Amino acid sequence: MTISLVAHRGDCQWHIENTLQSIKTAILQGIKLIEIDVQLSQDGVPVLFHDRSLLRMTGVDQPVASLDLQSLKKLKLINNEHQLTKPRNGFITALSEVVALLDSFPDVTLFVEVKRVNFLHFTYRDVFNKLIQELTPISAQVVLISFSYRFLRVCKQCSTLPLGYVLPAWHNYCEKMLTTLQPQYLYCDVDIVPPGFQFSDRECTWVLYEIADRHEAMHYYYRGIRHFETFYPSKLQRQLQTAGLQLTDEV
Repeated sequence: MTISLVAHRGDCQWHIENTLQSIKTAILQGIKLIEIDVQLSQDGVPVLFHDRSLLRMTGVDQPVASLDLQSLKKLKLINNEHQLTKPRNGFITALSEVVALLDSFPDVTLFVEVKRVNFLHFTYRDVFNKLIQELTPISAQVVLISFSYRFLRVCKQCSTLPLGYVLPAWHNYCEKMLTTLQPQYLYCDVDIVPPGFQFSDRECTWVLYEIADRHEAMHYYYRGIRHFETFYPSKLQRQLQTAGLQLTDEV
């Protein structure tokens, strides 16, 4: 029995989400699949950030795209609800910093979630071009993922990078999507899975999120899931290993 874990915004048990520290900690714990969220700053620089507003993580109620990189870098990140240790201040991470880190870890795969809020401020093509400029040095390690079906269509037309569609709702899982987009990965929120649905990786690889503990992972393992995304990858890794499961870094 083998299971692969994806570090959701890094290892958020020990560090603030979407920071270089959370990513590096996950990697050093043996997690080889990392997911991050990316938005463009006002001056078009890709940075790691999840929310539509900076409020939760910085106390500033503005979108990422309202500030340039220099201004974003001055904002202190605060503790988040996933972090179990005491608050540690951090700073917003530029995608280029992650690229430099992963250049030293060629066996790590990076799932780059391109947030839909980007498209309120930039075109699909502009966002794609900015990302590709940054990701080219590690392109063999990258999977582009998004809730935006239209953006992924642009990615498919412009590159050969593997793609992952994050299902906005269960009805988005349909034959038309599979045929047209042909994603290598399907990301699915555990909360939208229909009761009793049996998963199969024949069409593409499923990644289920957010998985918090061994019992939940095992339940969906027996329903066909082999890739689980979690905020606490090192913790879940220990639980699964204690239960005698073999972990793999296969994508």
